[in-house]
Amino acid sequence: MEAESELADDSTMGDIILLYKIPRKSAHLVMVNGVYIKLQECDQYVLKPSDALAICPPVAGRIIIPVF
Repeated sequence: MEAESELADDSTMGDIILLYKIPRKSAHLVMVNGVYIKLQECDQYVLKPSDALAICPPVAGRIIIPVF
């Protein structure tokens, strides 16, 4: 999903997670401008107008490759 939002000047990554109703446990990988932000730091990271955000859910599964 891609979206543009008007935010208050002091908005944080945590505010975005709440705004879009993303469960905290589903915000597994959080990045700002391609840089990983720890979930514990989301409420302290104040966003800038030009920031690009990515919030990804956990991915489960595995690939089994047979070795001959």
